[in-house]
Amino acid sequence: MLTIRRSAGYCALACIALSTVFLGGCSARPVLHEFPPALEPAARGGAAVTYTLREHETDEGNWELRGGQGDLVGEFHWKPAFRTIEEGGAPDRSEDFRRDDLFQDGVNRTDYIFRLAATSGSLERSTLTGTAPPRVTVFSASTGQRVGELEMRIGYDMRFEGDWNGRQILWRVELAPGHEIERETNDGRILDTYPAAQLYQWSGGSNAGLTVFGGREVGGEPPEFLAPIFDVQAGRPLTRRELGDAMTMLFAIRAVQEAAVLVNAASDR
Repeated sequence: MLTIRRSAGYCALACIALSTVFLGGCSARPVLHEFPPALEPAARGGAAVTYTLREHETDEGNWELRGGQGDLVGEFHWKPAFRTIEEGGAPDRSEDFRRDDLFQDGVNRTDYIFRLAATSGSLERSTLTGTAPPRVTVFSASTGQRVGELEMRIGYDMRFEGDWNGRQILWRVELAPGHEIERETNDGRILDTYPAAQLYQWSGGSNAGLTVFGGREVGGEPPEFLAPIFDVQAGRPLTRRELGDAMTMLFAIRAVQEAAVLVNAASDR
């Protein structure tokens, strides 16, 4: 697990969430990679099942989950800022970032509302009484019933703690900053360029061992990093309920990370 101190947490997140690299004019020929070496397929452990999650090429906000043979398992739709929470409608703790996102789980045909909340500097002060870290509360879009909540914690590692459908949940996240390595080859100098990446691990319970590798697509001329991509693997076959819940939580975590970056950027102005 990477060690991330509180003072560096937001900076690392900003690199992960906002980085898109365009390369050109380099003396060495640029070669872009979807994942850094430690997260590349050859470096991963064995898995019973694998999936790939990518945003639809022509339909922004729609994501496709495909199995190891390329078959379509399900689709998801994430619409950030589905609606703005009115002033005065805040939960019981002071916040200066609030937003409702709509998330649709096509695997289980369930719609959710992600209610995001964050306070400037709350990661540094999250151990103080009455100060809430960035978090997302998830509700059923059809009934309004609370499904769960995840809070973002940064200390010696980054983790998301909370509950989901009545049981305790823990996700651990490793951040890998983007970097470049220049090397000589028979075809001249090569500049291997790796994107900022993340490794998500659902820890504890029957789902221990579920891992999500987050990188970026490569394309264009000159080459550039495009939309995020996610490779999912598990040590045993997952039920449709488990798979849909895991992907819903993955998007909820991404929403919290985005909220943390936005509120921190606003507080620095």
